[in-house]
Amino acid sequence: MSTQDLGKNVAQVAWDACEGAAREALIALSSKWLRDNVFTPPAVLEAMDRAGGTLGYEGVEILRAVETLGKRYYRGSILPCKADLQRAAAIVEAFGSVVVPEEAARRSISIAQSTDAFQISKRITCLMGGIKMQDHGAICPFTGKPIIAEDPKDSHAQSRNHCFPLNNPIVGWKPLKIAINTDMSAAWKLLNKGGGSNNTRCPCINCAIINDDLASPNPVRCNRFCNEHHRDTEGWLCYHHDMLDDEKIKEMQEEMLRGVLC
Repeated sequence: MSTQDLGKNVAQVAWDACEGAAREALIALSSKWLRDNVFTPPAVLEAMDRAGGTLGYEGVEILRAVETLGKRYYRGSILPCKADLQRAAAIVEAFGSVVVPEEAARRSISIAQSTDAFQISKRITCLMGGIKMQDHGAICPFTGKPIIAEDPKDSHAQSRNHCFPLNNPIVGWKPLKIAINTDMSAAWKLLNKGGGSNNTRCPCINCAIINDDLASPNPVRCNRFCNEHHRDTEGWLCYHHDMLDDEKIKEMQEEMLRGVLC
């Protein structure tokens, strides 16, 4: 007889012995083992986080009520109660409040504003806002790998898995770098730069082109797009311009300084 079969027979004997006198004690013993080794508060909390908010504290309480037959105060259930889950969450948050601010206090963290709308029913819609992590130091809590890879081919993170409810930053953090999607008119007004090409000399918020040159092709094709994809295309015209990020502005300033000194 195998060990597995022996275990089944012993369990059955214990279950039926003395007209089931030990059944209640066996159930309590099994429940305690499952509670201590399978459905622990950290394990349930982790599963809730991985599910992306599809199961909350109240949902767990509803499932627990099935086991406890609706009793409000019950000890010894398989599933942890709401209070146990909240205590486990407090420990995790306390740890995170130490680890995360260390990086956020050292440098600015990059995040992106995210909004999305969905239809709940025929006549009810919902618009939600939050943030998406886009910082190069961000680590996926599920895989332990960087969310943003140097090579896009190495980045397999799904955007929907890294969208979190927006929370107020902790005192002492560096200013957050937040990317916000807006329409063109809002971008002009928020940044106080750019505008319509017919009444603004520098209409673009991202490059240094002037309105008189908008329809003029570059004398030399750019390397990033045109030379790479249209090197052999006869008559191809390039209208791409460099983005004025901090690195490009510094490069232009140094070039201008060298011209002045010469």
